[in-house]
Amino acid sequence: MNPVRVFNGQGELVKIIESKELVKINDQKIGKIKMDGTPLARKERPELIKECTQCGKEFKTVDVREKRCSKKCKGKRNRKVKQRDCVVCGNNFLPKSNAGKYCGKPCNFYTNKGMDS
Repeated sequence: MNPVRVFNGQGELVKIIESKELVKINDQKIGKIKMDGTPLARKERPELIKECTQCGKEFKTVDVREKRCSKKCKGKRNRKVKQRDCVVCGNNFLPKSNAGKYCGKPCNFYTNKGMDS
């Protein structure tokens, strides 16, 4: 990591912060280490109440980087699956993955048994 240069409002260099010092300052900001430099145990960290970016519910966490309340919401964040038509019956449906072709078990069963020909 490169050192960080800090400037004032007039564009004059105020100070240069070395990378080791920067990491220490960051860890103090996010509550990972005490002021004397010793690390905080996870259970010692202050509990935060945050709002889930996916569903909007409030949740408690000790990790300042946490953005979602549950595994379910974490799984939804990158979902880019669009609605499509079933290849058997033509109904519009939302597949569970990009590979989904059938709207449900009956259409899938119908195709797998070779009844479509």
